[in-house]
Amino acid sequence: MKNKKGFIFVETIVILTVVALSLSIVLATYSLITRKSKIKEYYNLSSDLYLIYNISQLGTTNRYNYGTFNDFWINKNTCSDKIGQIITNCSDLFTNNNIQNIGIFTNIDDTIKNNTYSLDTGTIEFLNTLKKYYDEERKQPIKYMVARFYRNREYYYAALKVGGENE
Repeated sequence: MKNKKGFIFVETIVILTVVALSLSIVLATYSLITRKSKIKEYYNLSSDLYLIYNISQLGTTNRYNYGTFNDFWINKNTCSDKIGQIITNCSDLFTNNNIQNIGIFTNIDDTIKNNTYSLDTGTIEFLNTLKKYYDEERKQPIKYMVARFYRNREYYYAALKVGGENE
């Protein structure tokens, strides 16, 4: 009888372990699926990409060229800062287009690692989805213009390469 009771105990432990592993796999799959749907719904919408493309083109026709700037991350409140002044009618841009932040990141990996701009978790998650392009010819990372939008009580993100291939 002792052997049979010990065997039932071991069977129970094995079954509980299998159930726990199955649940962790199901939860990981669910997390991946919801993350992918969020990426599709809130990241790089064509209208947002079009808007930041036009903003990037404004930078090339004024006395400033966004492609020559290194990292900055501004919002409506920092329009009066030195970096904020590179965008013509900066405060109007933020007010009229639901933009919360806009900026240039020279090296996505360094930006995420150092987080010198106190980026929120959502922005860091978005930056992690971007390819870390490297321009072999120029021996430097390719810059991104990134924008964070707020509408319908949700944050939306879009990124466009500037400099390098887009020039």
